[in-house]
Amino acid sequence: VRGIDLGARFAKERFGVEMEIVHADTQSKPENGRIAADSLIRQGCTVLIGAWDSGATISALQAAEAAKVPMVVHIASATQVTSQGFTQVFRYDPTSLTIVRQSLTELKSVLGTLKDPPSSAVVLHLNNTMGQSTAASIDQAWKEVDVPLKIAQYVAYDEKAKDLSVEVAKAKASGADALISVTRVNYAIMIARE
Repeated sequence: VRGIDLGARFAKERFGVEMEIVHADTQSKPENGRIAADSLIRQGCTVLIGAWDSGATISALQAAEAAKVPMVVHIASATQVTSQGFTQVFRYDPTSLTIVRQSLTELKSVLGTLKDPPSSAVVLHLNNTMGQSTAASIDQAWKEVDVPLKIAQYVAYDEKAKDLSVEVAKAKASGADALISVTRVNYAIMIARE
């Protein structure tokens, strides 16, 4: 929010471009993306920017597409955001596949320096649009990069979970000696504690 407001102020001060910024909160809920986008479009917004969450972004893109209003995607990394044929979407951050491919290239490099590297990994991921897209990207890029680890198991968890002890127990039971997590900060803390 602050970055968008700062950008508008910069455009005015530096280039004399005036723009009105109207904010809407999707609460990172996919069902709220289209509702928020429809509301902004009805208020006269001519460009949408957002949303942070991939699920809400895809939902908002449906409204933007129907109204022929361009939408600039600045965070949502799910590959589906730009692979579903939307004509009004403009992305400037990389997709989950690009991010994962680079991360796995770096992981492979680090593994090559270890005296006793792990032999297998479990992927613990959110069971939402971002988590599923990233898990699919891991599966695809793992083969492309030829990471010298076996993926023992994928373990998904609900984004409303208050406790991840069952999922972490599944990860431990897989026998993997490394963990790859696709998560957000609060869940990473829970995973580390488990």
